[in-house]
Amino acid sequence: MGVGLSSIELISKYVTKGWKVVQETYAEKESSEELLKVFAYLEAVEKAKHSTDEQEVVHLIEEHRLEREQILTNHLKSKEVWKALLKEMPVAALMRHLGKMTADKVLVPGSPEVAAVCERIQDDQALTKAKTHPFSILSPLRTTSEKTGVFSKLIVCGMATNGLSVADPDDRGMLDICGFDSRAVDVIRNFVLDVI
Repeated sequence: MGVGLSSIELISKYVTKGWKVVQETYAEKESSEELLKVFAYLEAVEKAKHSTDEQEVVHLIEEHRLEREQILTNHLKSKEVWKALLKEMPVAALMRHLGKMTADKVLVPGSPEVAAVCERIQDDQALTKAKTHPFSILSPLRTTSEKTGVFSKLIVCGMATNGLSVADPDDRGMLDICGFDSRAVDVIRNFVLDVI
């Protein structure tokens, strides 16, 4: 469902004139359900911009699916705010912020947040929908390793070869596998354990 004309007018007025003018113009008018949703969303953005209460910001993020760019820098120092953002964070944004969230200990080994991130970056449909190329995963992997001192590994499995490689042959943290049989699992395990 697209955004109706009155919603576009509301958003344009918010961007050009500010929240106070939007309130004066639309608060008392009879509005469509769509317009009320847009109004409630913009109201949540404004509350988040002015709130000093971390729990209120977390609630606004979760209820209205606010994104990182709508949150004050001061609130971005909070682990709970980042955890709330992480729940609906787009895959591309997730990849950009992996290093920061790891360095700030939002993502710690064994946590539910790490499990959720791993699940999302292994979800073929989510990656395809986000138009995520395998190379876009390499940069955050390296950045995370540099920030945390934790050595990351990348394994790329293909069913056929075209002579191109995603993995850097000079990087001990990357492995290309072409074809897959019962021994491939042993190779992967040994690679992860640094046996090979």
